[in-house]
Amino acid sequence: MGDYTMNRLEKYMAILAFILLPVLGKAQVYTGVEGLLQVPSAELSQDGSMRIGAHYLNTDFVPNGYSKDCPTAFYISLTPYKWVEASYMVLMWNNEGTYLPDRSLSVKLKPLKEGKWRPALVVGGFDIWGTSLNKNFYAAATKHFDVFGGEWGVNIAYRHYFKEASAEKWNGLVGGLTFRPRFYRDLRATIEYDGCEFNIGLDAKYKIFRVQLILQDWDRVSVGLCLELNDL
Repeated sequence: MGDYTMNRLEKYMAILAFILLPVLGKAQVYTGVEGLLQVPSAELSQDGSMRIGAHYLNTDFVPNGYSKDCPTAFYISLTPYKWVEASYMVLMWNNEGTYLPDRSLSVKLKPLKEGKWRPALVVGGFDIWGTSLNKNFYAAATKHFDVFGGEWGVNIAYRHYFKEASAEKWNGLVGGLTFRPRFYRDLRATIEYDGCEFNIGLDAKYKIFRVQLILQDWDRVSVGLCLELNDL
């Protein structure tokens, strides 16, 4: 037989199969994708990229009912093309002193890319096949402007949670602003309204590492670190 080289689609199908085969037999799946802090955006990660990371979250960052202690989220995400992103996340939560995993798969699609006068549009969902407290679907729009020393992003989204008893405070219209300074585009500052309070955040990339700091409602801290691999 002759030599055979896998194309990009086949590579990503193999990676997704590796991730999902041990997951599909479980009772639930859990997830997260590119966005602001708590608010969805119409941005996707760079096409041909993979992220592997973890976040230490304050208790109020997830819906009521998960944990009295701060949960930890671990994730891997893939962006094979400019119009699609998928992510698999495991949230470790406290059940009467025992930490249990909760899993989620999310998908984000971009039917309309950003133009000179129009915003980018996406539709997406968290825990799209599951029944968790964090299950939601959304539509989001994002437009960027290169003014006042850098790139400003204006984001607005409509989000609906299906377990309203625990997450209804995040339902409805949400949005936020991002700023990337012209001298260092891999630094991003964010302020957002998540449906009930304001959050601020700062994230920065250095080579293949990205770190993030979040202040929810100005005082409750969450932090994250991820490995970002491009041109796969």
